[in-house]
Amino acid sequence: MKKTLKKTMTFLFVGALLALMASAAMANTDSQALTLDVNEIAVLDATASTPATIALTVTAPAAGGDSVVLTGTPNATSYAQYTSVVDSAETRTISAQLASDVIPAGLKLNLTAGTPTGTGTVGSEVALGEDFTNGDTGGGDIITAIGSCETGSETTDGAQLTYTLSVTDISSVVATATQVSITVNLTMTATD
Repeated sequence: MKKTLKKTMTFLFVGALLALMASAAMANTDSQALTLDVNEIAVLDATASTPATIALTVTAPAAGGDSVVLTGTPNATSYAQYTSVVDSAETRTISAQLASDVIPAGLKLNLTAGTPTGTGTVGSEVALGEDFTNGDTGGGDIITAIGSCETGSETTDGAQLTYTLSVTDISSVVATATQVSITVNLTMTATD
């Protein structure tokens, strides 16, 4: 009987101890309310390796009667790098447009974007890119279907941009006394 009483007391003591520990554990918890706000984000950078200005030049051929020589073309030293957070039903595009109509007559400047790299839905390049000619400032898409993503910001991250100069009509090409400065504006916009 003494053993049974001792076992019963030990059992009750252990049970009470467990109940006390459980009660203490419950008393040591709390909760806190949080709110999360995820904003739409559209940040775009156009990077270029050294030199920062891309030089495309029409020069003389080696022999008379040959086609003019286009130096510096194609040039693929710059990248479009971007971060995007969109609504679930939305995507973005990157378009290219000239700041002003400055392409000399008889020439065409083409801008294409390579396949974008990065994390998330980085989009797709437009196969033919965007052409700029005399009298046309462009305004076409070069990357489409961009979702929530980040391309990275290292030297060769993002979508490689390639500028290609070509002669469309040699009879319209006129020499210029000074360099023609061209500014290409890249714009990331939302699409439905």
